[in-house]
Amino acid sequence: MRTHGRCKWFALGCGLLVWSAVLVRAQTGLGIGGYDLSSAADRIIAFDYNSSGKQDHLVCYRPGTGVIWILQNTAGRFSPVFASSNGIGGYDLKSTNDLIIPFDYDSSGKMDHLLLYRPGGGAVYILKNVSGTFVPVYASGNGIGGYNMAATTDLIIPFDYNGSGKQDHLLLYRPGNGICWILQNVGGTFSPVYASAAGAGIGTYNLMSTADRIIAFDYNSTGKLDHLVPYRPGTGIVWVLQNVNGNFSMVFYSTNGIGTYNLMSTADQVLAYDYSGTGKQDHLILFRPGTGIIWMLQNVNGTFSMVFWSGGSGIAGYNLTATNDQIVPFDYDSDGKLDHLVLYRPGAGICWILQNVQGTFSPVYIQPSSLLDASTPAKEYIYLNDKAVAIESNPQ
Repeated sequence: MRTHGRCKWFALGCGLLVWSAVLVRAQTGLGIGGYDLSSAADRIIAFDYNSSGKQDHLVCYRPGTGVIWILQNTAGRFSPVFASSNGIGGYDLKSTNDLIIPFDYDSSGKMDHLLLYRPGGGAVYILKNVSGTFVPVYASGNGIGGYNMAATTDLIIPFDYNGSGKQDHLLLYRPGNGICWILQNVGGTFSPVYASAAGAGIGTYNLMSTADRIIAFDYNSTGKLDHLVPYRPGTGIVWVLQNVNGNFSMVFYSTNGIGTYNLMSTADQVLAYDYSGTGKQDHLILFRPGTGIIWMLQNVNGTFSMVFWSGGSGIAGYNLTATNDQIVPFDYDSDGKLDHLVLYRPGAGICWILQNVQGTFSPVYIQPSSLLDASTPAKEYIYLNDKAVAIESNPQ
């Protein structure tokens, strides 16, 4: 193989030279499954690629470039089942604002569709996977269900609005403006079941700070993500909202954080997590990238308390000292439970996966790491017709 600038020639078969204008993703030792995580823009989400009811694949993507990979896990070895430098399913991923979330489009109880959207641009696509080919079941350049997606601050999360155990509704909100809508899908037509005007927010939470964020949460340990946690990093404000026939009201309210976690840093993030391996995302992870602080809280009859606490040393050896560190719950074992954690550092190529055994966290995957089997051949990946091809490195 010969390298020149950012392009490579390499041999396939008997002397056939092929030129790849779109080069190279990664070397083993960086990132995960050949995806190098070398850009600060890189993002990872968990996804049900096989419609198995298990979010046991990882979608790695780089907004603004068109790059997107989907990785499978085979006994701890990650490899691409999909790789593209031109977006996916007709969505080009060429805006740095692009975001992707998994979604239960069919109300099947499976997060097996991808929703791609462009805050401020209006584009919303929903893609179905048909034997590895992604096709749009919904495509719009003007928002969705009447929500225009015209603000760069717009965000979308999947939500179990009906308490059905299915995240088949979409919650769209505009932090700093107070707008919040919830959309239902009936035969591919989206319409609001909840819509608030500017400044009204949801359940009297006004959503008037640009820092406001909302996550879905299993407050009652029912296996249903049918409650909402709106919170405001840097202020200590956090609420938990229940939905009774379309009316949202508080079941928890605080201006001093939650479970003694003070939420007084603008860097604070909150996630729902299956801490106990029950199949229920009924615990909260609160962490502060750049400081090493991470807590996990359980809810007992509306009182939140710590089940895990680290005041500055990170978790299981991952130090959480970078301000861009991210955490994603993941079904590593393909058991239908989001009880593992993917921790990664975009731009640095660092990616760990942690398991929890009775409150003790330990890595099941580390990159980069001296723990890797030195006999494992290093690989590089190139694109051929938008597919990733692994090339064994020549140690000479």
